Amino acid sequence: MNINTVVIAGRLTRDVDLRFAHTGTAIANVGVAINRRRKRGEDWIDEPVFLDVKLFGKRAEAFAKYHSKGSVACFPQCELVYETWEKDGDKRSKLVVHAQGFEFCGSKETRSVDEVSDAPF
Repeated sequence: MNINTVVIAGRLTRDVDLRFAHTGTAIANVGVAINRRRKRGEDWIDEPVFLDVKLFGKRAEAFAKYHSKGSVACFPQCELVYETWEKDGDKRSKLVVHAQGFEFCGSKETRSVDEVSDAPF
């Protein structure tokens, strides 16, 4: 049995990088920071964990429209993908989170009802 499911919620570390593949499919590249809370001695500390998340298609476009650096982002259904590529003759790789969608999270005061109803899903 293989299970590859991840749930991510954190803050965006940079503005959304929205690009389009040669096929016309939108791809949103998102940097997300999550705090990992752990105890060190008698004190609790937060260690940041930085992740790269990708969204595709109409959801990528909607995400880019309503989110920017510092926004809270919630990705309820994701999978880990090991991406490889070659740059300047060197092979490179990294583990990336591919999100199937997102949910609006954060206070209602930070967005209007029109923004939520415009989302294409």
